[in-house]
Amino acid sequence: MSCQEVDKTPLSGKILHHSLQRQLHPESCMMFVPAKVSLHRPHLLMPTFTLRRCHIQLLCVILLVTIVLVVWTVSNLRNTFVSFHAESDTDGELVVLPEDFAKERDAFCLDGSPAGYYIRNGRGSSLNFWILHLQGGTWCSTESECYKRSFTEVGSSLKAPVSARFEGFMSSDDLVNPDFHDWNMVCFLYCDGGSFLGNRSQPIVYNSRNIYLRGASIFDAIIDFLLIETNLGSAKKVILSGSSAGGLAALIHADHLHQRLQKIPSFHAVLDAMLFLNLTSRNGQKKMMNILENTFHLHNIKDSVSLKDCSQSVPDEIKWQCFSPVYFYRHVFTPAFFLNSVHDRWYLNQALDITCDFKKCSSSDIKYISDIKSSLLDIVREIFTSHKDGRYLTACPVHSVLVNRFYSQPLAGHISPQKAIGDWYFGRISSTTKIIPREDIREAISVCYKYFNEEENTLM
Repeated sequence: MSCQEVDKTPLSGKILHHSLQRQLHPESCMMFVPAKVSLHRPHLLMPTFTLRRCHIQLLCVILLVTIVLVVWTVSNLRNTFVSFHAESDTDGELVVLPEDFAKERDAFCLDGSPAGYYIRNGRGSSLNFWILHLQGGTWCSTESECYKRSFTEVGSSLKAPVSARFEGFMSSDDLVNPDFHDWNMVCFLYCDGGSFLGNRSQPIVYNSRNIYLRGASIFDAIIDFLLIETNLGSAKKVILSGSSAGGLAALIHADHLHQRLQKIPSFHAVLDAMLFLNLTSRNGQKKMMNILENTFHLHNIKDSVSLKDCSQSVPDEIKWQCFSPVYFYRHVFTPAFFLNSVHDRWYLNQALDITCDFKKCSSSDIKYISDIKSSLLDIVREIFTSHKDGRYLTACPVHSVLVNRFYSQPLAGHISPQKAIGDWYFGRISSTTKIIPREDIREAISVCYKYFNEEENTLM
């Protein structure tokens, strides 16, 4: 056993053994020296801690957290990213105005976020042709309504989807939209609640939240941005279109935009589902008038540049009528095409209090609907006296037909909205008026369902 080996002999044996070794071989091994007894308290060594070790540990933690966040983000965005790029050839991509750009022009949605639009670029020989479409979505005519909208995609660009499906008049399918499928398409995000016409300089405060009513600024700012960032300024053809509240906006903005783009050789308007007539509801109320008048005053629309020719010519107490399509139409010089249903579902329900299922309405309901149709036709005949304008009326109980699947369907006789607009725009037919002369709404519905072959609620 060498001195280097681990020794497991008891301590008493060790002392005797070492004593004999010193006597026999004093030079062969180390001597046993008992440890000195110390009366001082033993000192404990502190754990080693260096700045370098701290940095390494911190970097490891940061790296781990970063990896986790990247994996989480990719896993959540992957499907959206793939889906968006797969659809981007047909759908519109959201563009939000830079904050500084929007701030300079006060172009804010209801919640104060920058305005935005969806765009799909044109192709081939149509690179200089543009369709500018204004989204619909009713109005907010009270502070409470605007407050509620400010938390949704119709009040905030922060809530808007990153892409929008372009259908009908904006479709890229040449079978659905043979005349315009390859044009540049822009759809203005409707986030102001006032038909892109609000002109209130200061936000209103409701429930401690600032609400911005800046629709007119939004419209002009988006045009400014498109003129800077795209070739809109050198366009050869431009069509301003809109549906519902956006259709009313397109009617009122048409001449204003035409003047801004006066170097463009061809400028037209296409107006869908915007004949909001001031008729008395079944309950004896002027509901449509109240909506338009309250929106006009809340958003301070009277000071919008696009209305000045009208608003400056009437007394203050009736200036709101400039926000009515029937009244404002006489101030419009831009060639326009009108699309509307004489049984507009939204209008009958929201403005005239007709809530029955059209196939199950009572005889008195049917008579009332028929009377409304006659009144509407009397009014629109006066509107449609201009030879420069086109029109397409249907008895199908739909609201909008321009940017959805109804666009390519024969809703009036054997003519679709698509064919009627194309014939008018390209001069194939100078003027188009198609009305299904059916007094019974139920008969008109059966004709529409024959074309669509779908559940009736899709038309309602």
